[in-house]
This record gives sequence, structure tokens and C-alpha cells, in this order.
Amino acid sequence: NVFAQRWVHAWISITKHCLVVQSGDTESKLDLRVCQVKAENPPFAPERLFCFSILAPDRTVFFQATSSQEKECWIMAIHKCIATSLTAAEENRQFSISENKGANLLVDEP
Repeated sequence: NVFAQRWVHAWISITKHCLVVQSGDTESKLDLRVCQVKAENPPFAPERLFCFSILAPDRTVFFQATSSQEKECWIMAIHKCIATSLTAAEENRQFSISENKGANLLVDEP
């Protein structure tokens, strides 16, 4: 698991609504639709620079960028991904309701 309680060098990317973290042969994903991102240093390593965290329902994962600019770019990209995913989900819900005229049930679709 890439999300162990230690610092590891990893590559991160965003695909659809997931943050993909790759370190060596290990790959883990975070579903950003249920996450928040914050610019903050980890309480266990306050001396680290350019940190941000992703708060998932079951864990908090800290990342360290190589510069302040890179940190801000990642935070903005993650915010944009979350917003886009939520907007797409809302559009899907509206489409589902309008297609099922007379239905009073709102179903969350992936």
C-alpha cells in the first residue's frame, strides 16, 4: 500500500475522478469525489515544505511537492477534478430524473 505512514517517492496523476499514486510496483487510487484537499503540513512533520493533504473518508494522505508553485498547481487541479466530477454527477442525476418522468426516486449513478 502506497499510503503507509512513511514518506515515499511517488508519481501522482489524475484520471477521471481518481488520484492515482504510483510508487515502484505499487499503485493506489483515491476517489476524489469523496475527498477534500487542503494546503497543510503534516502534524508529524511540520518542518516539511510545500505539503498538502487529501482527506478521504477513511484516511488523510499527505503529499509534498517540490515547490510552492507545484503545490498550488496540484491543489487547483484536484479542486477542479472534484468540481467537475460533482457537476457531472449532478447533470447525470438531472438527466435520470427527466428521462424517468413521474419517478420520485433520485438515484445516484456513477
